[in-house]
Parts: sequence; C-alpha cells; structure tokens
Amino acid sequence: MSLDVVNLRVKIYVRSFSYCLIPCLYLEYHQRKAEDASTQKMWADSQKREMNEERSRQAAEDAAYAAQTDAITRMRGLLEDEATAKKANAMKEMQAMNKRLA
Repeated sequence: MSLDVVNLRVKIYVRSFSYCLIPCLYLEYHQRKAEDASTQKMWADSQKREMNEERSRQAAEDAAYAAQTDAITRMRGLLEDEATAKKANAMKEMQAMNKRLA
C-alpha cells in the first residue's frame, strides 16, 4: 500500500469521525442541558415542598397556641367568677352576722 492510500484512508476516517462527533456532542450537550434542567426542577420542587411543610407546621403551631390561650383565658374567667362569687357570699354572710349581732 502506498503512503497516499494510507493518508487518504486516514483523511476519510477523520472526516467521517468528525461528522459523527459533532452531532454526538450536540446530543450530549442537549442531554446535559436536559439533565441540568431536571435537577433544577427537582431542587425547586423540593424547596417548594419544604416551604409548604414549614408553612403548614407554623399554621398548626399557631392554631395550637391560640387554642391553648383560649383555654387558659376561659379557665381564668371561671376562676375569677368563682372568686367573685365566694367574695360576694362571704360579704353577705358577714352582713347577716352583723345584723344578728346588732
């Protein structure tokens, strides 16, 4: 085989390889871009989910705090009413005792 034939075969191989290489690189580029977009979408979805979970946790915590505050306020009202009633009864008894002693 002569050197010209070998050079011709190498040129044909390199040309055919370069033609194949460009579309392959193009496909790999778009595949990488698609994978990057998919990764970013998964990250964004994860962030949204975490934010929604935090919001719902905070809302549940606020509701529990409000319920606890309402219960404490009701109990305080009941205790104040009971104390006021006891004080009023004690005053009535003292007035009745003072009338008997007078």
